[in-house]
Amino acid sequence: MNVMSIHTRVVMLPTLDVLLLGTAGASSDESFARSTDGQVKKLLEAIADAERKFVKTLDSKFKDSVLRGPNREVDVEKYLQDFDQEKKRIDDRFCDKYSASAEVGDLLTRASTMHSYVRQHPQMKGASEWDEVAENLSRLAIDYGVTFPLAAGAAARRIGDRELMESIEAVGKLPGSLQKTLQKAAKGTPTLTSVSATGSADLEARSA
Repeated sequence: MNVMSIHTRVVMLPTLDVLLLGTAGASSDESFARSTDGQVKKLLEAIADAERKFVKTLDSKFKDSVLRGPNREVDVEKYLQDFDQEKKRIDDRFCDKYSASAEVGDLLTRASTMHSYVRQHPQMKGASEWDEVAENLSRLAIDYGVTFPLAAGAAARRIGDRELMESIEAVGKLPGSLQKTLQKAAKGTPTLTSVSATGSADLEARSA
């Protein structure tokens, strides 16, 4: 085992800290309240209810129209159907073993298109109803580590309740095994002694 391999193992724990918190890039003084799977499911239901109200309020001519932008055309009726399919896909796949991160990302991407249009036409029918949809989508985005409207290239990611518990259990087993690995790798190799000592001290502090 070389120095690079040992360094990778030593930095694994702080990386896992970030993974478990679900706040990659968050500073230590930021507060984060993680939603449970049950709370996310209720939020998804709230989004579905708000979106149904939005669609019912829309003018029939608008539903049958085609929105033309600088880069694409959007058939509103098909767009709304696809939006419903995205929601159904999340409902079908979301569980304690799978948070449907990719599917939520797709939903946020699709919703961002409508959000942009409504914001450009604040007097249209359904604009106030969309505000409720957007508010709930913003809350959902936070749970998946992104913002709404979804920024280009942003990837939604959430750890489910079961995955979180399994990760916590795995972290609890890491200090002892990593410490043994560090000591074994450093044995008979003077240049690695300081690396091993530093890593062992860090692991002991974490397991105390």
